[in-house]
Amino acid sequence: NSLLIDDFEDGDAAILEQQGRSGSWYAANDGRGVQTPPNNASLVPSPLMPARGKSTRGVHTFGGPFSAWGALIGTVFASNGASGAPYDLSDYRGLRLWVRTGAAGPAAKQVRLNLRTPATVLGEGCTVCSDHLGVEIPLIAKWAQIDVPFSTLKQVGYGQPKLAAVDLTRALGIELLFPPNVTFDLWVDDVELY
Repeated sequence: NSLLIDDFEDGDAAILEQQGRSGSWYAANDGRGVQTPPNNASLVPSPLMPARGKSTRGVHTFGGPFSAWGALIGTVFASNGASGAPYDLSDYRGLRLWVRTGAAGPAAKQVRLNLRTPATVLGEGCTVCSDHLGVEIPLIAKWAQIDVPFSTLKQVGYGQPKLAAVDLTRALGIELLFPPNVTFDLWVDDVELY
């Protein structure tokens, strides 16, 4: 499936290398809380218990609360040494993924999916950065397949400059971000373009 970014079945942190895509999953946070895996660590798939159909692995992060900007997991679409290189997503309408929360207790009921582009990354022209275009995804205890049309992505609103739409020709990668002051338990599987 050439649309697949990662199904996690190979058990490594790298996304599937196809259509010019190459990158690895990572975890990151503001350093003011606890996240598994820890800050700036590779995000290696975990076994699904029970399996979800034919899927036996997915990525899992949990922790919180954080007191500054929060915590996230993410990947770049194309790597250029140590950093992400722009990747053209303009032939696609959106992103599809499976998500669920693994927590029985008071964990976050949503996660923000951000599409990172140079326009919102420090050093690339923004004066107030990291306000990536994104959308809130609901999290429930059962697996749910979520479609995220690129046309629905919006900034939170604090960033400068304000962007009317995402530049799909220069996509850097995706992040799944939890805000400050929440605990979280996130499973993700079968991330693909459509």
